[in-house]
Amino acid sequence: MTENHRQVRADYHELSDRAVTIISVLLAIHFIIVFLCGISNYVRSAMQQRLVTLISPYTQPLALDWNYTPFYLTHGTEMDMDYRLEYRAAGSTSWLVLDNKAWRGCEARARFARWGRFLAFHAMQDVDEVPARMMVSAALFIRHKFGQLPDRLRLRRHDTRPWEAAAQIDTTRPDDPYDEQYFTTVYEVAVLTDTEGRVRVAPIDPQARPAPAELVP
Repeated sequence: MTENHRQVRADYHELSDRAVTIISVLLAIHFIIVFLCGISNYVRSAMQQRLVTLISPYTQPLALDWNYTPFYLTHGTEMDMDYRLEYRAAGSTSWLVLDNKAWRGCEARARFARWGRFLAFHAMQDVDEVPARMMVSAALFIRHKFGQLPDRLRLRRHDTRPWEAAAQIDTTRPDDPYDEQYFTTVYEVAVLTDTEGRVRVAPIDPQARPAPAELVP
């Protein structure tokens, strides 16, 4: 190997090492930015907001600014809990779950969860018109799907299982997370039909405020 070849090879290795160093630094910066965006996803502090704003020309074109994207599993609040809609057919004493068989991570399941949270939020407020309208829509959907109106509808919140029960410290609480004890009725209505064939609902939960009889053709 001539001296010229040795020099070319040395220059190549030097350039290669320098390129590896630069790429490593850039990757490290990128992953730091990803980490910063991840921990700044929910309820940013003033410092986090300044940093995310500073790097926004890099993060926004790459869709890394995940503000309020629900990556977290839960914050333990009532609005993080699952809700399910149950109905009872006329003349029956059994409650059936309006099952959303979509995959839990898909948009159809997420849309149903948002619907339940939205109804629950308004059911706990002083304005009763919104949950009444939503229950009327649910009753009409059940009639369209199964051919008859339900007698009653109720929205139930799936409460979290306390860690004492999960760890079997508190043996008085059932270990099954789907036990009836872990479901709370948030809003319950009777489904009625007036003389003109229009559907209306009336709350029957003793804790619920009298809702307006919302008429839907």
